[in-house]
Amino acid sequence: MKLYAYLSGKTCEAFISPFDVRLPAVSLADEAIFTVVQPDLCVVCDARKLDERGYLGAPDLVVEILSPR
Repeated sequence: MKLYAYLSGKTCEAFISPFDVRLPAVSLADEAIFTVVQPDLCVVCDARKLDERGYLGAPDLVVEILSPR
């Protein structure tokens, strides 16, 4: 894929679903985060927000694949 080739050697990294993106509204505490999405593809450039559960905050790029169904 061209995106993976473009990101090669850069600090950003692409992730494909299933990959949780947790979007905090008020607090960064896990028990306070109620919005969790799984974009088809996302690119993150801040490795500090990566953890064993996915990514905390908005990714740098989100791609959703649309289908006619």
